[in-house]
Amino acid sequence: MKNIILASLLIAGLSTSVAQAQQVQVDTIYVNKQQAWCSKEKAAMYAVVTSIPSVKKVSYYTMDGTLVETTCYNKYVKDISARIKEGESTLYYNDGSIKASTLYSKGKLHSVKAYYPNGKLQREDSYDKNGKLEKSLLYDESGKATKNKEPWERRAEFPGGNTAFRDAIKSTLKYPKDAFKAHVTGRVIMQFTINKEGQMVNPKFLRRLHPSLDQEAMRVIETIGKKYTWEPSISQGEKVNDKMVIPIVFNLQSPAFHKK
Repeated sequence: MKNIILASLLIAGLSTSVAQAQQVQVDTIYVNKQQAWCSKEKAAMYAVVTSIPSVKKVSYYTMDGTLVETTCYNKYVKDISARIKEGESTLYYNDGSIKASTLYSKGKLHSVKAYYPNGKLQREDSYDKNGKLEKSLLYDESGKATKNKEPWERRAEFPGGNTAFRDAIKSTLKYPKDAFKAHVTGRVIMQFTINKEGQMVNPKFLRRLHPSLDQEAMRVIETIGKKYTWEPSISQGEKVNDKMVIPIVFNLQSPAFHKK
């Protein structure tokens, strides 16, 4: 009888292990420096994605196999802006020691601890439930702390936010006469970079529409760029360049437009 019970327990344990193994899926995805999915030929890193129920653990490696980062996501998809971090994220130095450890809740940053290569604490942050910085301390290698006002991460932001940026576009934009008379409507897709100083630089077309509308879209971006300075993007505590993509919409029915 004991042998039968033991055999039953072993079979049950084996079945559980097999079921758990079947629930774990491991994939490899190639990514660029911004962690966007790409082909192997364009890759700067590769990501090993371990999927278990409700979470995906993603480990990023350089192409020579050096671990750079391990992050957990509730949602890990091709669209970077749609990814949702959940739980711990760890950055590593080349020797494998921890560079920074961060915690996320529902995609919002909760806390940060960053370290010098020798393991001493370099930075310590806390954030509210909305991901807004509450307190940040920077430490020198002797352990002396100073207050810091810059968050660990932030997308570039126009003065006054997105609404103010849209208002600036509307107030600057004029409908070229030839396109107005020809009833040409649509969108010109523009790309530009917000550099580390908060300047709008390197504007270019991703999708053109009509010669005079294209020219007007470029004029609008260049005019706004000369007039305003953005809050630059921050990644891992450092200011970085950030590419932005926006549509310039030409709509004959919009009261915001007027003829040149």
